[in-house]
Amino acid sequence: MNKDAISARIMTIAAAILLAPLTNLNSFAAEPVWEEIKPAIFGDRAIHRGNPANVVLTTPYRSNDDRVVPVAVNAQFADGRSVRAVTIVIDENPMPVSAVFRFDTPRDSIAIAANMRFNGPSPIRTIVEASDAKHYMSDSYVKTSGLGACASPPVNNPKEALASLGQMELSHPQAKIENGQNATQLTQRARLAIKHPNLTGLQMDQITLQYIPARYISNIEVQRGDELLFTVESGIALSENPEIEFDYHLNGSGPISVYVKDTDGTEFRREFPVGTGS
Repeated sequence: MNKDAISARIMTIAAAILLAPLTNLNSFAAEPVWEEIKPAIFGDRAIHRGNPANVVLTTPYRSNDDRVVPVAVNAQFADGRSVRAVTIVIDENPMPVSAVFRFDTPRDSIAIAANMRFNGPSPIRTIVEASDAKHYMSDSYVKTSGLGACASPPVNNPKEALASLGQMELSHPQAKIENGQNATQLTQRARLAIKHPNLTGLQMDQITLQYIPARYISNIEVQRGDELLFTVESGIALSENPEIEFDYHLNGSGPISVYVKDTDGTEFRREFPVGTGS
């Protein structure tokens, strides 16, 4: 083998070594955990690979705090279909289905975000259901610090958490102009903050060394006037004192009403006045 052939062989091997991790990171859909949990979540439904034109999942490459990892999903269909639901799955979490957002009112596009717990490094995926019942997936991988956030003790002490339980705040970043299919409309961005410890059942009281019973938010409904904007079915992956961001169209006046229920059966309601100029 001549010198040029040897050099070429070395370059080929080096390229294979360098590209191998990238190949692994981009093949989450074939991983054993996903293949095991997928039928339990979606049955035998076909799940198509999404692309940046219809599904975008945004996560950090490495979490700064495994207890509060920002996860964002943008989805849109330019062919007349609307977004019906968005499911967020963290494969390696004890409860992989982290949140399911459902949109009863047809939306050409949606933009949502939430803070999530990661129990360890894991693939994360979002599966978007279109109005024709087809499913599209985008995935990513989040490296973590090894904190084991689902078992990490709550940040706030129990008395403080109980005193503020169910308190909510709604804030509005700058409204923006967004091009729809047929017209330009004003879209508002909102951030909903909910005080709740979201206890996982895996956390240990540092004084008694007993496990703290699970108590987490299970359902959220957000309504604008008479219009139901979306519902959320959530599990233990939603962070302590979660924050959820969402967008909605300013198509008339009416307050935003929020209903929250946790696994203890406790219900919280709050109404926020929102004008078209807010």
